[in-house]
Amino acid sequence: MSARFTTNLVILLLGAALVAVTFAFAHGTAGWVALGVGSAAILAAAHNFALPDQGAYQRTADVAIAALGAWTIVAAQVLTYRGRWVEFGAGLALSALGAIGLVVREAHVGRRLAGARS
Repeated sequence: MSARFTTNLVILLLGAALVAVTFAFAHGTAGWVALGVGSAAILAAAHNFALPDQGAYQRTADVAIAALGAWTIVAAQVLTYRGRWVEFGAGLALSALGAIGLVVREAHVGRRLAGARS
């Protein structure tokens, strides 16, 4: 299992968890979960960014994931009532970035396998 796959899957799951938690729990609890999700997203993106041979898309996605993780932390700890919707949007965006990353990775692996068969 590659680091790209693992990072994108983790980001997808973190985003989905944040979407579910945002309205399932009280605002205070959801805010602290958003803080943890944002921190985990930053760490996962920083780890993946430091690895060699990740490709241009993954490097760009890692920067976007880290920026979104930082914004999630700010939204969770600074914004009040409207912060809930910003946290929800951040969870959706993290899920989307993770899903797109998985699709891009699988397309890249498929092209490599198709080239190996020729």
